[in-house]
Amino acid sequence: MSCPGGSFRGRTAAALLAAVVALVAATAQPALAGQKARQPVRLAAGASAFPAAVLSGVAARTGCPVQVVPPVAPGSVPAPGTDLVELPGADAGALIASGSLAVIDERTVSGLGDVPGSLRDAVRDASGGLRAVPYLWSPQLLLARRSVYGAQPPASLRGLFSRNGAARAALPDSPLELAIAARYLGIGDAFSLSHDELASAREVLAPAEPLLHFYGDAATLRSLFRRNRIDLALGNAATLGDQRGAVVAVLPSEGTIATERVLGLVASTKHGLCARRIAGALLGPLAQSQLAAARGLLSVRAATCSALTDEACNALKRALSQTLANSTVAVHPVAADGVAGWPEWLGEWVILHG
Repeated sequence: MSCPGGSFRGRTAAALLAAVVALVAATAQPALAGQKARQPVRLAAGASAFPAAVLSGVAARTGCPVQVVPPVAPGSVPAPGTDLVELPGADAGALIASGSLAVIDERTVSGLGDVPGSLRDAVRDASGGLRAVPYLWSPQLLLARRSVYGAQPPASLRGLFSRNGAARAALPDSPLELAIAARYLGIGDAFSLSHDELASAREVLAPAEPLLHFYGDAATLRSLFRRNRIDLALGNAATLGDQRGAVVAVLPSEGTIATERVLGLVASTKHGLCARRIAGALLGPLAQSQLAAARGLLSVRAATCSALTDEACNALKRALSQTLANSTVAVHPVAADGVAGWPEWLGEWVILHG
């Protein structure tokens, strides 16, 4: 016969255990619900800007899911619900001026302190506040066909601006290339030109313009080299793909301009913490090495060396210490007292093309 007291104690213990389980479940449920309800950070970017492996690694590292949405069109503002935007640094000026991008506390983005100041300074507002995180960059170098120039190509921009060389040369089709002519003229700040300096830059290009090949993207540049239309160009060697071995790249003796890709935190975002974590994760060595390889661009951090071969690390360090030091980082020209703004740059480019 069972003992009534023992049966009571058993029922009491069972009831207590059930209560504990219920309490644990009740306290755990909000956390589980919060995880399930976490909304992804909506990142406006081109379809091929971020390989899936990079974004999955970022999500695993930060606990913040990422959803890529269509990029912001030039001259437009981010669509409602967008948290982060990816775009060329030179295009960020309009978003900064419109107040669409939030000021970023530089201490809150992991790795940002290692990004060179010249890359960060290009995306500050008038008061000095950082409005975007640079994460890749590229200098424009002189690209010369080895079979024509050998291992010692011309080091001066003169080869692009002379009638003799222009018939076999190519230049990116952008008003910002007027800054290259400004570098050739020895003007210090190539993106802050007076009206006379801007006109002088256009006049440097004018004699060669009828003979130059202008290209709008890397595919066109590759085609010009492949079809033997050009022997010299200004551009990014890494975008030449399997033709890169047939081309030698050199930093122009007058210096050059550099472009960058940046991440802007949308001012209206409700996911600022996760957005900053994602930006920091994209500055991590592994993500940087993967993105640089996929995009044909350069990392913004020497710390990326931990994910690179010794040869690639040395090349990155030279680029950050030497090439970047001789580069003016592209910005969207903003009108100021005595300085020409973007509409005037466009106007000079139209005049140049006749």
